[in-house]
Amino acid sequence: MSTPGDLPEDVEAFLRRADGALAELVESAQIGIAYLTLECRFSRANDRFCQLTGFDEAELMGSELSALLPPEDAGACSDLHQLVGGSISDYSTAYRFVRKDRSILELQASAKLVRGTTQAPAFVVLVVEASPTP
Repeated sequence: MSTPGDLPEDVEAFLRRADGALAELVESAQIGIAYLTLECRFSRANDRFCQLTGFDEAELMGSELSALLPPEDAGACSDLHQLVGGSISDYSTAYRFVRKDRSILELQASAKLVRGTTQAPAFVVLVVEASPTP
């Protein structure tokens, strides 16, 4: 017997399949996608993000986003802090990333705060793609 708030089995099965399809979409995307904790640390990165930065996912996990930015660009994370703090809901900007081989790569980045079921901030989705060459 179900209680109010329980989902029918067919709906639960659909949601599990949809979650799997979304995870597959993120992993195979041709744009870089990373999930950041509210402290701006990497908690997940897709293959394309890893290709762009030269780091594998295990090397990124737990690292702060600022560790991938040149020292002179350290202030670039202020938008993320505003996002997590709730003063902005999303943003787009250009970031210069220091790749694993120490080369610099400019990427267009967009970030969005994801909220949980209670509307409390949960994590940040960071989407990056190579900047067009002039």
